[in-house]
Amino acid sequence: ITCARFVWAEISFFSRWYEDQGLDRKRRFRDLVMDGRWEFVGGGWAQNDEASSDLMLVVNQMTTGHQYLLENFGVQPRIGWQIDPFGHSSATPALFKAIG
Repeated sequence: ITCARFVWAEISFFSRWYEDQGLDRKRRFRDLVMDGRWEFVGGGWAQNDEASSDLMLVVNQMTTGHQYLLENFGVQPRIGWQIDPFGHSSATPALFKAIG
């Protein structure tokens, strides 16, 4: 049996949907996360524009997203995910490594 997995990156958009759900749906959704059927990647509050972001702003938005995931699901992303069509700054790999 194949287990499908869905991944999601930006926590700000996800949280808007999740907070509107009833207790039963939230419980079922947490089960999907715990079963590995839904995985958060990157986990920042938003995906920053790497061409103009201050490093501390990036750290703060990543921290906010990770705190939300820990508080609501007890998980931390295992995979770094940052899409920027113009390329990544040299700080991104070092930041993701430092985050864990």
